[in-house]
Amino acid sequence: MRRIDLPADELHRSYYDRFQSSNMIAKQFGVDPSTVLSCMERYGMKRRKRGDYPPPNRIDLPREKLNDLYSNKKLSAPKIAKMVSVCPRVVYRNLREYGVKTIVGGRKGRKHSKEAIEKIRLASIGRKHSKGTIRKISEAKKGKNNPMKRADVKRKVRDKLRRGKFIFCESCGKRHYKQKSQIGIHRHMFCSKKCFYLWLKVARKGKLNPFYGKTPTANGYYISGKRKDLGQYFRSSWEANIARYFNFIGIKWNYEPKRFYYDDFSYLPDFYLPSFQAWIEVKAIVSKEAEKKIQQFRKENVLIILGKREYKIIEKTYSHLIDNWEDDVKCEN
Repeated sequence: MRRIDLPADELHRSYYDRFQSSNMIAKQFGVDPSTVLSCMERYGMKRRKRGDYPPPNRIDLPREKLNDLYSNKKLSAPKIAKMVSVCPRVVYRNLREYGVKTIVGGRKGRKHSKEAIEKIRLASIGRKHSKGTIRKISEAKKGKNNPMKRADVKRKVRDKLRRGKFIFCESCGKRHYKQKSQIGIHRHMFCSKKCFYLWLKVARKGKLNPFYGKTPTANGYYISGKRKDLGQYFRSSWEANIARYFNFIGIKWNYEPKRFYYDDFSYLPDFYLPSFQAWIEVKAIVSKEAEKKIQQFRKENVLIILGKREYKIIEKTYSHLIDNWEDDVKCEN
């Protein structure tokens, strides 16, 4: 690459006399800041340390002009520095010497752009306030300045928390108040626990109970019982449907013919297919305990798991062809 040599006099004047940074000089010459620093090293120019003050021949800006630009025309220090080709620190130093109050954190009424707000938000994630900042915030929100102590804010918060409507108890018919988050949940449709348990005793007895005749499991309910078309008892509708499927395609099967005993547990597979000498297990969800049993059983036997995916494929293909197919019943044994 071709080496770029900047004029030594102009570089010295910009860096020491005008107290400009390497970035500002690079913009002035249209080069990279690293080029400026390498030229300074070749010319034997010592770099300033952070916080160093300018040499005795420092730049003093006219007081009236500076006051007019900063106070009257509302220009920021970096903009003024760009206009007069100096470093912003020179402008701030002159303002302090002339007794002009500088505004920290931007001018009042000035709004950040959406990109700047997003950068500020991302930069503040995970950052904690210092002890001094926390003390200032707590002192600023004491007494009457605390927004939660104002009557109008209190009223708004109270109204927001209590927003809901009056409903009638399904047991005694009494009108009572519920929040929106509670409406739709069945246990909250009663005015008290007493009414809820009375309703359970009276309205959900015997066949009125939706779980009447069903055996509960960990994740749902499935129908167990004897199937007339198969002439045998099955623990679930899925197992009964798989037996119907085997009959349809002409495969002989035995339902739960043998229980296998191990040291810590016993295992009972659902089907045995004599023609294939294989065992079939119909299981929608395989728990950790069931997985251990299956792994132990597979060490000595051939076991095929018919899961939810396989069952749904069989159901979609054969349910309309097979008589007495049972639909919409959970089987999660």
